[in-house]
Amino acid sequence: MVSHALNEVANYVERIALVMNGSFRIGSVDEIMSSSVLSEMYRIPVDVDSVNGHRIVVARRAGYNGDTAHTPGAAVPPHTHAGAPQPDRSATGA
Repeated sequence: MVSHALNEVANYVERIALVMNGSFRIGSVDEIMSSSVLSEMYRIPVDVDSVNGHRIVVARRAGYNGDTAHTPGAAVPPHTHAGAPQPDRSATGA
């Protein structure tokens, strides 16, 4: 099976080959699907949790400490995607 959806793949296979930017890791799901391995490979903070027996992979935001997760009314800072074109708001006065 070839897929980019780690959350799905990790729950149906015994071994994983993770290829990223010219490097790779091959091993059992337990060996590869860890916060430390995925954070190293993707070069971003990654959490791996289990919900009802299924692994869930979540990329953490830079500077996020978990204090406001799922808090009703908590302010969510605006974000942009690096390199993504930004809308021209000059005509709308925004």
